[in-house]
Amino acid sequence: MRRTLFATVLSLAVLAAGAPALEAQAFRIGAQGTYSSRTFQDAWGVGGRAAVGIPLLPIEILGVFDYYFPSCPAGEGTCSAWGGVVNVMFADGRDGPYIGAGGVYNYAEAPGADDDGNTVQREFKDWGFNLNAGIVIDWLPVINPFFDFRYEWYTGDADDQFVLGFGIIY
Repeated sequence: MRRTLFATVLSLAVLAAGAPALEAQAFRIGAQGTYSSRTFQDAWGVGGRAAVGIPLLPIEILGVFDYYFPSCPAGEGTCSAWGGVVNVMFADGRDGPYIGAGGVYNYAEAPGADDDGNTVQREFKDWGFNLNAGIVIDWLPVINPFFDFRYEWYTGDADDQFVLGFGIIY
């Protein structure tokens, strides 16, 4: 009887101690607006994010997709840009500050000149690394606004940039 009682109390204590970590392992999705400092000399965009917590650790794997609306010189073609991020984030629960790092990929398309001086569409693709920090605010039981800052370094020709994000995560 004593062993059963001890095992039950010990099990409940372990579950209670692990409750914040178990709460953090939930799958979360969200929508965001973004501002990029270098995508075609400043661009606004929209995107989404998904986070999956690692059981019993204050770590989340975060995936982000951004689509930007850059402006192009009139009559010279179209511009488009999008990018993705995968980060390992350190956070203590579902709300509050977080910090992390990971990889980033950006794709852009813009008009440019070929060797003969003709205007052509050019593609720019680049991989890089980023540091990420932000805060999730516990606003309502389900909907939580967040503010996000990311600095990105690229391995190729793309300029390093900072990206500001804001949105809601569920």
